[in-house]
Amino acid sequence: WSYQGLKGEPVTCVAFNPYQKGMLVVGACPDSELGRLGFSGFSVSDEPGIGRLHLSRDNGKNLSAMFEMPAWGMTDIRFEKMRSSVIYGATTRGLYYTFNLTGFYQRRHGLEPDRLHVAIDEFRPDVGRSDVLSGPFGGEDQMRLYEGRIGYYWSPVWTRLPDAPSTANLRSAVYLNDLNSFCIATQDGIFRSADHGTTYRCVYPTDGN
Repeated sequence: WSYQGLKGEPVTCVAFNPYQKGMLVVGACPDSELGRLGFSGFSVSDEPGIGRLHLSRDNGKNLSAMFEMPAWGMTDIRFEKMRSSVIYGATTRGLYYTFNLTGFYQRRHGLEPDRLHVAIDEFRPDVGRSDVLSGPFGGEDQMRLYEGRIGYYWSPVWTRLPDAPSTANLRSAVYLNDLNSFCIATQDGIFRSADHGTTYRCVYPTDGN
């Protein structure tokens, strides 16, 4: 391992762009945001910290902050297959996207915009820009998982998928070979659905059984 920079920055997610050689994106979330969300070990601050999106075009040798905002933090990153400059971000304040690497735009559309979103993945459909799979961290009754179909003019239509067989916190979501197949990671284990969330099969329980 070798040190690549960003000393003191609370890095929370790292992603290489699979469609553009050498592009690395690094997201950061201030400790004060985790305190606001009630995570143990983090305190609420009167002075909100700054969340940042760092970008490198040379495999991480040089990183520069392309976007920053107070009381905000990145938690997961995905790149759009249609255009490699488009980034989808799960954050502590909802879901964001950017298409020019200089500013983010929030797409609320009923997806609990001020909650911590931790899971996001992208799949290129036959029609439109992307299908985006996402969900917030935690839930009062049941874990929530949403799919958004994003049209050519950035007009997403969100649908809540059937409840997953877990009340534990969602950690990650990944599309597999098609829009009907995906895996989700929770505190209960890893679950796989092959029928668009209608049924799930636990492929790796956290208790090892």
